[in-house]
Amino acid sequence: MQGTQELTVAWLRSSARPLFLAHVAAFAFIVEERMKPSLRGLDPFWTLAVLLAFPLGALLLVESRTNRGRIIGALGGLLALAAPVGRWAVGERDSFIVHPDWLVVPTVGAAVIVAIGAFLDLDREKWGLGLGDWRWWGPRAGALGLAIIPFVLVSSAVFPDLLAYYPSKNARGTADVFVLAMLGRGLYFVAWEWFFRGFLVFGLAPAVGVPGAVGIQAYPFLLLHRSKPISEMSTSFSGALLLGAFCWRARSVVPAILLHWWMNVSMELLGWLNSSA
Repeated sequence: MQGTQELTVAWLRSSARPLFLAHVAAFAFIVEERMKPSLRGLDPFWTLAVLLAFPLGALLLVESRTNRGRIIGALGGLLALAAPVGRWAVGERDSFIVHPDWLVVPTVGAAVIVAIGAFLDLDREKWGLGLGDWRWWGPRAGALGLAIIPFVLVSSAVFPDLLAYYPSKNARGTADVFVLAMLGRGLYFVAWEWFFRGFLVFGLAPAVGVPGAVGIQAYPFLLLHRSKPISEMSTSFSGALLLGAFCWRARSVVPAILLHWWMNVSMELLGWLNSSA
C-alpha cells in the first residue's frame, strides 16, 4: 500500500505541470468552440487571444524562471480574455462588430505582453517556439510546400465540395479583400498551430509520451473542422497526427505554421480564381 501511495504522489508531482496545462487547453478549446462570435474578418484576433495569448500566459506562470515572468504571464493571459469575454458576458455581442477595438486592442496588447515574457523568461526551444532543428525541417518543409500545389489541384478535382466551399466568406470579393483575408489567416495560423502542435504536444508529452500527446491534440483539431467540407474534415485527423509528429522532430511549430497557411492560401486562391472566372 505504501508503495502505491508513493507511486501516486510521485506521479502527481511529475504530472502537475501537464495536468495544469491540459486544463488550460481544455478551457481555451471550450471558449473557442462555444463563444467565438462572427466577426466579419476579425476572427484571427479572437483566435490569437484564446489560443495564443491566454495559454502562453498560463505557460509563463508555471515555467518562468522569475516572478517577473509570472507577473507578465498573468497580466497577458487575463488581458487576452478580459475584454472579449467580459463584453460577451454582459450580452453586448454586437459590440464586437460595432466597436471592433474591444477585441483588437486587448488581443494585440496581450500578445505583445506575453511575447516579451516568453523572450525574457521562457525556454522557447523547449516549447517549439524557436526555429528548432531548422536544418532538418527546412528542406523537408520546402519539399512539402511544393507538393501541396498538385495535392490541392487533384483534391479540388476529386472533391467538388471543396470548390463549392472556397473561397471562404471573408475572402470573397476583389483582390485586395482576398489578400487582406489571407494575411489575417496567417495571423490565425500562428495562434492555431502553436496551440495544437506546440502547447498541447510539447506540454503533454512529459506526462503521456510523445505518441499520446500527438494523438490527443488531433481530436480537438478534428472537431474544429466539422464546419468544413466533409472531404477536408475526414483528412484533418491524419493531417494533425503528421503535423504533430513533424513538429516534435523539428522541435519547432514554425514549419506547421508555414505549411498550414500555404495549403490554406493555395485552396483559397484556387477557389477565388474559380469564382472570378
